[in-house]
Amino acid sequence: MPFFQGPGWFCRDLVFCTYFCRMHLSSKHEIIACERCASPVECKANAYTKCQCSTVQLSINEVQYISELYEGCLCAKCLAELQQEYREQV
Repeated sequence: MPFFQGPGWFCRDLVFCTYFCRMHLSSKHEIIACERCASPVECKANAYTKCQCSTVQLSINEVQYISELYEGCLCAKCLAELQQEYREQV
């Protein structure tokens, strides 16, 4: 089984969640702009499996690739596009 595979993997690890979702301790979800396309994203860092980024299953290499390009939250569409971009390069 590949590292971090499974539904909701992206936010399951607090290190990655903190990095991509900017972990908040409040119970409310924050609407932020995707760093790549500026579309509104409802950050659900405090509800890991409900965050839209959990719909994109990335390998550890794909996470590293994306983290080298962006520091903030990304929408699921952009995550999927960057995943495809990485896969085309390897």
